[in-house]
Formats: sequence, C-alpha cells, structure tokens
Amino acid sequence: MSGQEAKFRVLRSRAETLMVQSKGVPTDLDYKDVQALVHDLSVHQIQLEMQNDELQQAQLEMQQVRDEYLKLYNHAPTGYISLDEYGIILKHNQTFAAMLGDVGIVAVGMSLGSFMFPDDRDILQGRFKAFFKSPQGKSITARLRRSDGSLSWTQLSGRRDTCLTGSHMVKEVLLLTLSDINKEKLAEEKLLLARDTADAANRVKSEFLATMSHEIRTPMNGILGMVQLLNLTELTEEQQEYLAILKTSGDNLLTLINNILDLSKIEAGRIELERAEFSLRSLLNDLVRSQQQNIESKGLAHRIVIGGDVPEFMFGDQLRLKQILLNLLGNALKFTENGSITVSVAVVEQRKSNLLLDITMEDTGIGMAADILEHIFMPFTQGDGSTTRRYGGTGLGLTISRRLAELMDGSIQVESCEGRGSTFHLLIPFTAADSKEYENCSTETGPGLWDGPFLSVLFVEDDEINTKFGVALLKKMGHMVTCAKNGKEALNALETGRFDLILMDVQMPVMNGDEALAIIREGEKDSGIRQRVIALTAFALKGNREKFIQQGFDGYHSKPIDVDSLVSEMKRVTRTGLSESKGAY
Repeated sequence: MSGQEAKFRVLRSRAETLMVQSKGVPTDLDYKDVQALVHDLSVHQIQLEMQNDELQQAQLEMQQVRDEYLKLYNHAPTGYISLDEYGIILKHNQTFAAMLGDVGIVAVGMSLGSFMFPDDRDILQGRFKAFFKSPQGKSITARLRRSDGSLSWTQLSGRRDTCLTGSHMVKEVLLLTLSDINKEKLAEEKLLLARDTADAANRVKSEFLATMSHEIRTPMNGILGMVQLLNLTELTEEQQEYLAILKTSGDNLLTLINNILDLSKIEAGRIELERAEFSLRSLLNDLVRSQQQNIESKGLAHRIVIGGDVPEFMFGDQLRLKQILLNLLGNALKFTENGSITVSVAVVEQRKSNLLLDITMEDTGIGMAADILEHIFMPFTQGDGSTTRRYGGTGLGLTISRRLAELMDGSIQVESCEGRGSTFHLLIPFTAADSKEYENCSTETGPGLWDGPFLSVLFVEDDEINTKFGVALLKKMGHMVTCAKNGKEALNALETGRFDLILMDVQMPVMNGDEALAIIREGEKDSGIRQRVIALTAFALKGNREKFIQQGFDGYHSKPIDVDSLVSEMKRVTRTGLSESKGAY
C-alpha cells in the first residue's frame, strides 16, 4: 500500500468519526474544522487519481518501448546472441533463427557449437576465454550449419557484459553479433578463382612466349648467320648489293620478332628492370652512331644537346632506355626526308640525387594531325593506312616505348604539326651517380676477327643449317671443330677427346644441353678440371642468361648469332678457362 493511500484512509476514518460526532455526539471540534478536513480529503483523492492515471500512462509507454525494442531486436539485420561462459545460448533474436534457416527455431538452452561447422568449433571455443577476459570487441569468421545442412559464412563479434538473473544477481554474459558475409566470401572466392585463372593464363602465355622465341630464333639464326658468312667471302658489287638487301630484310624481320616478343613480355609481366651506373652522354653518342649510315644516306643534319646541369653518370636501366630512344630515333628517321633530327636532354626537377629528365627527340618530318596523336601509341596502329603502305612498319615501336617508359615510372608525350615535324618528350626519373671514372665495357671486335690462340671446339647443335653456319664460322676463325647433334653425342665426344670450349645448344632431342652439362659437372668433381661451356641457345627472354649461368654454364649467347658478340663471349670464357687449367689440354 502506498503512502498516499494510507494517508487517504486515515483521513477518511477521521472524517467519518467527526461527522458522527457533529450530528449529536459531544465533541470539542468545530464544524469548520470538519469541513476543512473533508476538503483535504478531496484534494488528496484527486491527487491520487491523477498519479494513478500517470502511472498507467507510463506503463503503457513502457510497454510500447518494450514492444519496439523487441521488434528491432528480432528483426535487426544482424543476429544477436547472449551466451554464458560455457557457450550455452541464453537469448537470441529471430534474425539468428533466420540465419539457421528456420525462423521458428528456439535455440535457448542449446550450445552455439551445435550450430557450427565442426572444423570451426575449436576456433570459437578458443576465443571464448579471450572474449570474457576483455570488454573490447573481438571477432572471428566461422561457418554456421543451417537446418537444411548447408553452410553459411558468418562473422561473429563478441564482447563481455553483465545482466541480472531471476534472483536479482549480477552475472557475466557474452554478447555476440553475427553478420552474414556469404556475399563477401563468394566475391572473395571469385576473385581468387580469377587470380588463379589469370596466373595460369600468364604461365601458359609465358611458356608459349618462350617456345615461340626459341622456334622463331632458330631459323633466323640460320638466315642471318649465312648472311654474315657470305659477307666474309669475296663478293662482286652486285652480290654485295643483294646481300645488303638480304641483311636489311633479315634485320627488319628480327626487329619485328623482337618487338612482338617484347610486347608479349610486357603484357605477361616478364620485364624486369636493371639498375646500374651508366654514362648518358656515351649512350646517346652510341645511339646516334648506330644510325649514322641511315642519317647520312638521307642527308639529314643531327645534333645532341645536353643541358649543363645534367649529370654525366646516373643509375638506371640503360638497355631499356636505349631501346626506347632507338625506337624514337628510328621513328624520326623513317618519317623525315629532309631537315634535321635533334636529341636534347634537360633536367625538369631535381631533389638531391633524384632527377626527372626530359629527353626530347625532335624531327622536321611529315608530322601528324592533332586528332591522331594518341592513337599512335596503340598496338599495330600508325597515323593512317597510307603511312603503313608508304613507310612500312607494324606500329609496335611507340607502343613498346610508352609501356617501357611507364615501367620505369616515366611517360612519353608528343607534340606534332602536320607537315612541320614532331617532338617526342621522354620524361623519366634517374638517380645521379658521383663516379669520376667510367669504363666503357664495350667488347666489340671487327667482323669475324679472332686474335687469340686457335681452339679445339665441340659444337653441339641439332639443327642442320645452324650446324653448317656454326662450323663454317668457327673454321674461318681458325678453330678445330667437332660436331654433335645432342647432349648424348657430346658426352661420347668428351670420352674420346678434350676440347678448349663447348658451344652447347640447350633444347635438343635425346638429351638436352642442360642435362649433358649436369653430367659433365658431376664428373669434374673427381678430375678437378673444369670444362668451359657456352650456352648457345634460342632462349632469349629476360633472366635466361642468369638462369643458364646458375645451372653451370660459363657463358651465354642467344640466337640469332652475332659474330662480334659471339667472339667477345668466347674470348671472355676461354681467357678465364685457359688461365685456370693451364696444361690440361
């Protein structure tokens, strides 16, 4: 009974007593006192009724709030569970039941582990202690087993909390929030599948690229090799003219092959950049010198302009830089019939030793209209169809140049005016070097020259044309040559004779060159005498040289064979070999 109700009853009792007394019973109370008392009673009665109405309204509002809370709780987009320290469900919402595939299921009193995929139960069990130790939220990813037996990926986030039990005691519970992440997992699986598919495609592409490189370069070695041999013979003026045309056509075909392979390597992610010190001035001089004949044949003026603040030496990939500039210079030469070509270098920005260079290739050629400038960087695209018919080419040079520049964190921009020439800007970063000495490592020799001691050479090659070329070339140098068609024949030849050098093809029938080399190196463990072997192969992708050297080859030369380069490699390898094994032959 409330205080107001008790007071009201007391007043009512006293009023009734006074009223009786006022009707004849002797009393000391005045009638006015009784009237005042009755008035107080009425006031308290009204207050009590008002409080009762307020209480009923509050109870109604509380019920509405509770209903709204239960509605939100049960229909929340995430599942809610209260667990005790043993993982028993104390309470859950309907969303959790829906996640199990049965809205009507009542999971109170059951273990959460009974609804989980067996492999994930241990994960949740291992997290219980961590959840209870820390009030901060924790989360794991696990799979729920639905009523139809299917699995549902769920992210569970938990934190420690307290609640009142039926006996009004405080108890610690674990509050879990469950989020359906099936869409995210499906997207993740699709991404992983797409990545694996792309990786597999790249592997296939890389294998195809390596195979095509080998298969194309092998016949090209025979063609260009025989051209070089013919050039070492006495020829009439007419024959020299035909041979020059044949060599130019062969070089053009090799350039086309290299461009296609380069583009494929870039797309396959097989291009790796090197970082070495080089002289930019020497690189530009070599670049122009390599095209000197073409420049002079057109009567073009040319010059190299290098800004005074451009360092002499810098670090970067000079081979790729030279490839880009050679493409740009070749493009300028192709489309310039008269006038001049200017190569200039300027520093755009410098921060300590880091430089941003603008290497410009400017010509006075036919130029291009503004609407086709961007198209020229697309594969197999030139200004228009007439350009291809008149000047030739595949339109790959600029595509490769731009992609190589981007790999080097640079860019290529072009300005052109039809009929007035074009200017290509290669913006590319380098690091300045402070070297005071620069060694020119060029090992070029005159065509077919051999100024060292004559060697006994084992030439291992399965292609008949390449064998004829190789044997003829080596004999013209004065060497004694023994031939073998595969690795097994090479091993047989080593049993009956000794050789200063082996030129070994890698991909051959019966036994490959690397297999034969492994047997040779194994036998050297007992003899202590190292046989010098150069890999002479059509495998010419980035990293092949390093791979073959790591396998045990002493040198490497890719096909098609360039006489000067082969002579340099033979000198390098045999000079080391003869000094180490003096008297062994």
